[in-house]
Amino acid sequence: MESHRVPTAEWTIQQFRNSLPLDARYRFVLHDRDGIFAPAVDDSLHSMLLQVLKTPVRAPQANAYCERLIGTVRRECLD
Repeated sequence: MESHRVPTAEWTIQQFRNSLPLDARYRFVLHDRDGIFAPAVDDSLHSMLLQVLKTPVRAPQANAYCERLIGTVRRECLD
């Protein structure tokens, strides 16, 4: 039986480093308030000159808007 691994802050930071190209100019990172986004993650993103935007507290509708935006961007840019 395989053990369930929970992503750590270090793992999350490395994923951002791996996925953001150095030659692109990103300004913002939008994320929810999940525990995976520890203060160390936000600090690391700030050091990459990215502004962190968090969804509002106890506003599940905000995630719906984010999911809709992501879906629209995927369809428009990848199709």
